[in-house]
Amino acid sequence: MTMPKESFEQLCSIFFDKRTKKLKIFRECLFDQYGNYIVPKLVEKSKQFGLNKYYEHFIKCFQENQD
Repeated sequence: MTMPKESFEQLCSIFFDKRTKKLKIFRECLFDQYGNYIVPKLVEKSKQFGLNKYYEHFIKCFQENQD
């Protein structure tokens, strides 16, 4: 079963702190043993649903943490 776009957008907003424009939880997931499954799915689905605001932030954060 696929998650509706509105529900997915709410999920994305959890990872994006509107006050600071930071992706703290997203960054923490990048380095978590289970987060390595969640992060690619967030990126993939945000692009699929056309949620460019989240997609661009997720990609930028991902690229900044590639060391």
